[in-house]
Amino acid sequence: MHSFIQLFSGVVDLVYLPVQQYREDGRIVRGLQRGANSFTHSTAVSLLQLTTKLFSSIQCVAEVTYDLVSPSQHRRSSPSFQHPADLREGLVNAYQVVTNDISSRASSIQHAAVYNHSTKGITSAVGGVLREIPPTLLLPFITFPKVITQLSNGAQNHLKPSTLKEREEKVSIFLRKCCLI
Repeated sequence: MHSFIQLFSGVVDLVYLPVQQYREDGRIVRGLQRGANSFTHSTAVSLLQLTTKLFSSIQCVAEVTYDLVSPSQHRRSSPSFQHPADLREGLVNAYQVVTNDISSRASSIQHAAVYNHSTKGITSAVGGVLREIPPTLLLPFITFPKVITQLSNGAQNHLKPSTLKEREEKVSIFLRKCCLI
């Protein structure tokens, strides 16, 4: 809801700031620049917030589906990344997400083949690898939203650094409440 309000605020600034500037000193061009700048900034930040929420939801659904179709002995555990401070950290985190997910999936397939081959032979090894196909097909639906979330969080924090500070304050307040209770 906050994202839509922020988007609407940008549209209002696009119209209101030129009028306000014209009333103050008659410079309508300066008002248009200020209005366009405010509109662009508000729109970009709100669209990044909406994108993050959308792809986080997609990731959540994909991870639940992954847990349903993956063999029971190989539950997914991914490292959590902190919110990136800027776009550069978002790119680094996105790269780490991709490499971690691919290497984790490759080791799961290898583990299934080796474990099943050692217990029941080559036929079981092939069956173990075939059982790993559905989770492997779901991997892009988990990894891509994670990458987009990291990139959009980084871009959002780059455009509006106060967002990162607000998140850190919320986490510290939450941790203080948890420790006191």
